[in-house]
Amino acid sequence: MKFLTFIVLTSIFVSCASKNEVSQKEKNAKKADIYYGQGSNELLRGEYTQALKHLIQANTLKQDDANILNNLGMAYYFKGKTGRAIRYIKRSLELDKKNTKARLNLATIYTGLKKYEDARQQYEVVLEDLTYEAQYKTYYNLGLLYYNLNQKSKALSYFKQSLNEKKDFCGSHFYIGQINYEQGHFKKALKSYLSSGYGMCYNNPKPIYHQALSYIKLKQYDNARLKLEEILDRFKNTDFQQKAEKQIQTLNSLQQQEIYPEIDTRNILSPSF
Repeated sequence: MKFLTFIVLTSIFVSCASKNEVSQKEKNAKKADIYYGQGSNELLRGEYTQALKHLIQANTLKQDDANILNNLGMAYYFKGKTGRAIRYIKRSLELDKKNTKARLNLATIYTGLKKYEDARQQYEVVLEDLTYEAQYKTYYNLGLLYYNLNQKSKALSYFKQSLNEKKDFCGSHFYIGQINYEQGHFKKALKSYLSSGYGMCYNNPKPIYHQALSYIKLKQYDNARLKLEEILDRFKNTDFQQKAEKQIQTLNSLQQQEIYPEIDTRNILSPSF
């Protein structure tokens, strides 16, 4: 009887322990979700120290969660710990090979490290995800990759594919402008630069500055001046303010030369007396 009693008691004890264990796991999971939410929002706001703190807490409470590991990796990345970031993101992909966000993050980090072939492989896998709704970004990233490799025709093709997915994506418009500008097609460049100055890029001075450069190349100096003055008005105390000021000096010189062109004295006959 003692033996049987012991077995029953043990079974009851194990059952209770199991329930307590499940209950604790559920509590930890809920806490982890809260820390994950906090850390993710802080990551988006650029509060990387706080994000890292909360995502570490989330990972401690809920290990082997692909989403937590991905964001934790990005927190380490923004804190300058690239190697650690790659390890966490790779672990996220081991747990969930279909984690497209993690794969894109990994590819972007590889691009920053100039590991272009590694990045390209990751982007190509992302393109196979037919449910991913922001493939325009993937095409854009591939375009940027080939642009950095100086393979401009391939880059142009991917930027155009990006715009097929999202017509108003300003990043692709801008780099199409860059390629045309570098090839001396200033009218085409201007058209793309103008298209790149709207939407999410409206508050970015870079498209406006390159619009001004294109106007200068096209000798539309008044339009160029308007763009440069817009930069001085909207983007004070930035590097682009200094660039705009220098371009205005160049513009003044060009317009002065048009009013008072330099005379080539070599072609003027000396007067005879």
